[in-house]
Amino acid sequence: MSAQTDFIGDLPPSAPFRDIRNTRPTVASEKAERLLELGRLITTVPESIKTGGGVEQVRRWKHELGLSKKVAANSRASVNEINSAISRMAAWWR
Repeated sequence: MSAQTDFIGDLPPSAPFRDIRNTRPTVASEKAERLLELGRLITTVPESIKTGGGVEQVRRWKHELGLSKKVAANSRASVNEINSAISRMAAWWR
């Protein structure tokens, strides 16, 4: 009996997985703090929306809420993106 031939051929040895991590722990802790603040803003509805905001106002808020949720769910979001989402949502509380 002959050995079965592989149609793909022998694969070259793959390099070991190397995770690219943030080497500065201060950035990671800042991102965590900012994400907590963003989470607080996302989970509460502003009074202007609760107490009869107009249809267009509610639509704008829902759109900006969706964009902010995307940033919060993205584990690779930068501090600038998180800060932008926070300022976008904080504007509804003024």
